[in-house]
Amino acid sequence: MPRYFFDIHDSGSTRDDVGTECADLDAVRQQAMRALPDIAREEIP
Repeated sequence: MPRYFFDIHDSGSTRDDVGTECADLDAVRQQAMRALPDIAREEIP
């Protein structure tokens, strides 16, 4: 199963050194969508 790395580039940079195994591009999209609320919470005052 392919491993995808989700590096975050916002006001700083967070490198994903571990990655996440995803079966297909839909699973990749789901993982990215799960991360968005946490990113928004930290960026929006």
